[in-house]
Amino acid sequence: MQESKWSYVVVLGGWCIAAGMSQVPPCTEKAFPSSIQPQSGCQPEKSTGMWYRYRMVEPGKNIILNERANVTGIGPTTTPLTSDPAHAYWVSTAYTNQEDNKCHVEYYMGMYSNNGKKVGYGLSPDDDFVIHPENVAVFYTDNTKFMVEYGCLKKNSQNPKLCDAPLIHAESRIRPDQMSDEDQEAYDKILNDLFAPYCVTVDDIPKQAYDAEKPFCDFVPPPDCATRMINGLGEIVVTATSTAKAKNKLALQADRNTCKWPLVIPGEKRHEPTKLVGQWYLYRKLYPSEPSSINQRYNVHNIGAGELPLSDIPAQWQWIEYSQYDAPDENTCRTGFWTGAVGSGGQQIGFGVSTQGPQMPVLNNMNGLYYDNAKFSLDYGCIVPNTKTNTCDSPYVYASVRTHPNKLTQADKDGFDKIINSFLNKYGCSASDVPKPKYVDAKPFCNYTGPNDCIAKAIKGLTQATQNA
Repeated sequence: MQESKWSYVVVLGGWCIAAGMSQVPPCTEKAFPSSIQPQSGCQPEKSTGMWYRYRMVEPGKNIILNERANVTGIGPTTTPLTSDPAHAYWVSTAYTNQEDNKCHVEYYMGMYSNNGKKVGYGLSPDDDFVIHPENVAVFYTDNTKFMVEYGCLKKNSQNPKLCDAPLIHAESRIRPDQMSDEDQEAYDKILNDLFAPYCVTVDDIPKQAYDAEKPFCDFVPPPDCATRMINGLGEIVVTATSTAKAKNKLALQADRNTCKWPLVIPGEKRHEPTKLVGQWYLYRKLYPSEPSSINQRYNVHNIGAGELPLSDIPAQWQWIEYSQYDAPDENTCRTGFWTGAVGSGGQQIGFGVSTQGPQMPVLNNMNGLYYDNAKFSLDYGCIVPNTKTNTCDSPYVYASVRTHPNKLTQADKDGFDKIINSFLNKYGCSASDVPKPKYVDAKPFCNYTGPNDCIAKAIKGLTQATQNA
């Protein structure tokens, strides 16, 4: 895992059929694309179990032997930002590096959507368990025997539609050294057909080596931080299937039947993520799974430029630290962190973790509705989407200010509430549906504790990705 796989990739072929493939003009020279229009139709729940690497292109990882990967399903969920049906899963990979003749392992955990997109994080002991964002997808799958993943690790600086560092994984349920000639011919034909528009053939995608007399490397249980991320995905699955519980948490909405929280609220497109850097205070907050907070503040740090996962939208990678007292115990400090990408349109995708409890990093997303970066910001997200009613059973709303809330004038508060109402009123909701956190002047703010181990590894991975871009 030498480079971050934060890239944009798509789905073609088999159960995942890309109608746009026929629209690609005939090639004149070999050139890998950086992106292709994705299509729907995949069945991610069928991808669990053992896979073997048949052919591969991956910078820094070509001299390997007997590679296999075991996919473990976690459960159904929806993707961040787009709320596409998906399955959460994690992967353990093991292989022998022929340069040192030693066993190596890698781990990946994330989501695989019905339209073939995969978004998540990978880590390996070879890279000191630095957490890399990984955004790959299925180029072809029959959901049973053969699958091709494609991604772009680095776009061409002169032509961003081309890729200088492609990632190609052709996976089979059958050990390649035990394949019949007919299977190999069929799989190679699939690859040739897929890549023909780019003048790429199987000769450009090397076969991987398998030695029947050399034992496979053992799968090693994931390290602590990866285990916590896997558990965090499990928490998403539980949350997504517990709508009744989520509704009960919205007791404050019980007498407000006119308020129908939407899946997504469109935000203003003017947004400069770098101007978010610095300290903010929560003016209003709705987050059903969190207790009421006292003296909540957060600090935004910028990491560098990138792209929003699952898109070509320019973004900034950032990390956030927050601190607060939890009510009703007003003497217990709680700190937490978030790290991920903030798009130029306000879209945010990453994972957050609290230092309380099991410290499970949980993937989440929000949409920035309004940003006056000098004074006020408003974000909205949906924890539990209800796709049947096209509403949200459990939303979260953050209204943040640069000034300590106890020092705001009434005119400031009225102005901020007017902005909130301008976005919420069309759904029968208002600022009064978003509680105000408590601020006690006599209590000192809780100290920021600095990023915990998982966040620190993710920040390092994002920093490396910025440098590699």
